[in-house]
Order: sequence, then structure tokens, then C-alpha cells
Amino acid sequence: MKFLAASTYMKSVFEVPWLKEDKSCYRSNQNHVDQDHAVTKQPPVHQPHDSGYKYLLSVKEIFIELLRSVIKQEWVKQIDASSLVKVDKSYILPDFRKRESDLVYRVKFKDLDVIFYVLLELQSTADHQMPVRLLFYQIEILRDIIRNTPKNKWDNNFKLPAIIPIVLYNGTNRWTVKQQFREVLAGASMFGDYLLDFQYMLIDVNRLDESDLLQMKNLIGSVFYLDQVRDTKQFLNRWSKLFQHLNALNESDLRKFYHWVERIFLQRFPKEHRTEHWNTLKKGITEANPAMLTNFERMLDKYIEEKLEEGKLKGRLEGRLEGRLEGRLEGRLEGETAGKMKVAKELLKRGMSLSEVAEITELDPEKIKSALQ
Repeated sequence: MKFLAASTYMKSVFEVPWLKEDKSCYRSNQNHVDQDHAVTKQPPVHQPHDSGYKYLLSVKEIFIELLRSVIKQEWVKQIDASSLVKVDKSYILPDFRKRESDLVYRVKFKDLDVIFYVLLELQSTADHQMPVRLLFYQIEILRDIIRNTPKNKWDNNFKLPAIIPIVLYNGTNRWTVKQQFREVLAGASMFGDYLLDFQYMLIDVNRLDESDLLQMKNLIGSVFYLDQVRDTKQFLNRWSKLFQHLNALNESDLRKFYHWVERIFLQRFPKEHRTEHWNTLKKGITEANPAMLTNFERMLDKYIEEKLEEGKLKGRLEGRLEGRLEGRLEGRLEGETAGKMKVAKELLKRGMSLSEVAEITELDPEKIKSALQ
């Protein structure tokens, strides 16, 4: 009887107003719209990656896919996917609404009620305040539950739902923040179990294994696989490998994938060329046609030629700029090292950065620096 009573109490906890289900995110057939802003209680999202990942993970099937594909815990197998509910609320502190966003899900594990709190930390560097902020967010969730639970429900059988904090991070720098809260407290070894403690799960996108992501053969694996890309050369290489896996995605997942790539991929190119690039890319995705890579490279060549005509890369280039530019103005220049060095000096005079010149000429930045001295 005690077990039944506890179960009844948990049911009442999840019927409180703050846990209203957000059903807007489950409409998989609607056009590409920013579903984040359909939830009135959510703060606006300011970063492209935030809205891109939030768009995906707000769909409960994709969230389950994330857990099953990336979280290597035995209890993941026990999740009752049919009981998963996205909660219509955000707990981000006002000072951090421009740099992060969150998602809250509740789910059943057999007879247990659990809350997943997912923090999207999509910045270039890790924030060492993370354990403290996660503490604040979890406390706010518990405060909501307590405020909305009748006092007569509280006895020795009453249990608060477990909260599982998850941080999704896609920065290029390695995550060095402590994952266990007790590690940021002074005197942890002295006071031990008397101190507050919890540990959050970290999904570090750029540290996930490339082959593992390809083996997932699903939407979340494809997105993480491309999100690791840092230049066009790498993008083209990975894009060609993804074709066979994209064919395995259903229509709904493909549509979501288009949406994510469009948001993130377009940021890598000049604004005036984004529409042209995206249309070519989308056609290639739809047809799963490897020839689109050649077309894409041709467009990059055209872009460089236009810049040369505009005078942004004018000058007498010794050595010939060849076609296959795979990177931000990356390419091949014919000629000997001496000729390339002269080209590098000319480009630097015309205002290009050392990193861009190094990419174009395929010269070591340090050698270019030495030649200038």
C-alpha cells in the first residue's frame, strides 16, 4: 500500500500547472518555422546553434534518439518513450539568456517519474560557473513542484522526481569544467557526504567519435557529424559520406535536417551568396547526387573570381589560382615556394589576414612571418 500511495503522490506532482505539456513542438508536418518562439514562456534565442538544436530536440522522438545514441547508461533502455512530455517552461537566468537556452522533459521509468533538464551551452568556450548555474536551475524546478503540491501530500512516502541535468556543448575548446558539484566546494574531502552534491551529464559534440556518429545512421548523428566541421574542405568530405545515411532518414527527419543545415551551414558563406549555395546543396541532398560537390566547388571559384574583379584580391598573383577552392578562399597556387611567398606578401599588403593568406597559398604561417622580417 505504501508503494501505491507514493505512486499516487507522484501522479499529483506531475499534474501541477507548471508542468503543462508543450504540444506545439510535436507538429512534425508544419513548414520550416522557428518553433522556439511558439512557446510563449521561453526566452528568445539569440544564437543560430541554439535555435537549430532547440528546433530539433524539441521533438520528443529526436530527444529520445539523442539519449539512446549518445548516453551510454543502462537505464536509457528503460525509458518509456510514450510517456515523454516536453514541459512548457524555461529556467535560464536573465543574465545568460543571450548565450544559452534550455529544454525540460518529464518521462516515466517504469514506476519512477524523472525530469531531464537539458542546457544548450553552444559557445566557443566552456563556462566554469556551469555547476553553480545548474544547481540554481534544478532548485527552481523543485521550487515549482513544491509550490504546486498540496501540503497534505507530504509524508514519508512522498518523493520528489529525480532531475537529470545534461549539458550539450559544441565549442571547439575542450570542456574543462568540473562535472561534479562537490568539486567546486572548499572542504569537500573533509565534510564528504554532508555536502550537497550532484553530477551532470556532458555531451561534448566535438569530442564524439566520427565513425561512431556515422554508425548511428540517424538524424542526431548526422547533425553532430556535420557540426564538427570547421572548414569547407572538411565539410565537402563529410557531406559526401553522409549521402548514403541521408537516404535512410524518413521524410520528417530529412525536413528537419534541411532546416538545421540551412541555419548553420549558411553562416559559413557571404550573405549575398547564401541562397545560391543553399539551393545547390539542397538539390544535391534531395537527389543524393555526388556531382553536386563539383558544382559547389565551381560556385566557390566563381565567388573568388568576382572578388578579384571587385579589387578585393587584386594584384599580380605569381603562380596561378587553380579551381578547387575548398575552404574560405582556400585553394591551390601553382609555382615554386618563392613564387608563392611573393603572392603571400602581395595579399598581406592588400589587407588580408595571415590565416587567410596561409590558406590560399598553402604556406606555413610561421614561414610567411619569417619572410616578412
